[in-house]
Amino acid sequence: MKRFLAILLLILFLLLGCVQQSQTNNSLVSDNIPSSPSSLCVVACKSLVASGVDLSNGPCMGIVSDDWVCDVAHSPRLPVDDLSENQCADFARGKAHHFVEVDENCIVLKVY
Repeated sequence: MKRFLAILLLILFLLLGCVQQSQTNNSLVSDNIPSSPSSLCVVACKSLVASGVDLSNGPCMGIVSDDWVCDVAHSPRLPVDDLSENQCADFARGKAHHFVEVDENCIVLKVY
């Protein structure tokens, strides 16, 4: 009986250790999630690139954070990048008041 109890306690100890380790790892992962609008924009951009989306036409990636949009522009900028119809609609309509602009390689060009 004592042997059974010792084995049971050992199993419980190991299980609790695994649960605690899992919670610690989840905490570390959530602490590393980017939260600045620039970081969120870069992550969104890289995700699109990784999925094969062509960014050469400068798409708007939309709202990435409260009051922030993410937009792709040419580097160096071309006159077409300054046309209002080629900028994020949420920014043009005043739904967002700030933007992060990245190039096709997801490098931040401008934060406004």
